[in-house]
Amino acid sequence: MGDVLSANLLAAEAKVSGPINIGTGVQTSVLDLVEALAGHSENGFEPEFAPERAGEVRHNALETTRAQAELGWQSEVELSAGLGRTLDSLR
Repeated sequence: MGDVLSANLLAAEAKVSGPINIGTGVQTSVLDLVEALAGHSENGFEPEFAPERAGEVRHNALETTRAQAELGWQSEVELSAGLGRTLDSLR
């Protein structure tokens, strides 16, 4: 079972309201994502670097402590494996 599915099943049974972040809780850079995606590419690819755009988010990580406290949920699927599952479902 995937992280998002398990979180949704727990939320459906919980008596909580409001937003709850579902994620790894680990900061991941765009280059980390590129590297993880490259491992799932048949032909590989090279990222195209461009100047930073105004308003671009430099750092981001979802805070998942409420998911653990309110739902008893924590991430179990590693980033690369989750990306692989997602890509497989789109193929």
